[in-house]
Amino acid sequence: MNTGLAQLGNPANFLNPRDGYKILDYSNQKWYKNLKGYNEKQPASRVETVTELDHAGNVIYVVYTNGVKDEKLTQKLTEAMKESWLDRSIDAIDRFLDVVGNVAKTTLGVMTTITGIVGTIGGCAVVTLSTGGIGI
Repeated sequence: MNTGLAQLGNPANFLNPRDGYKILDYSNQKWYKNLKGYNEKQPASRVETVTELDHAGNVIYVVYTNGVKDEKLTQKLTEAMKESWLDRSIDAIDRFLDVVGNVAKTTLGVMTTITGIVGTIGGCAVVTLSTGGIGI
């Protein structure tokens, strides 16, 4: 990645303000092939849930689809959380997964699928993963 950024940012590639940059084909470069392979393995649509602070300083959950705040999914998640405690209820966790999807990224960076809900512990959901393990 750093190699690619260095090549893209090379000042010698800038011709002048009128012509802009040189047209270069990076498709045979190792860094480009690695990046392209990585991008092709990623899901077509990426949904993430993050915590943010509202205007009063309260923690809220916000859903982003492909990096853009998704008001509709955020509202659905908020409604699901109002009906039951997210950190204490398997039902609420199931609703949460219905809203945001069941694909997760492990701490090792591996994409996996949540296949079931075992229970909760200390405000966290304990789930089974398609990779054969469990997650919290």
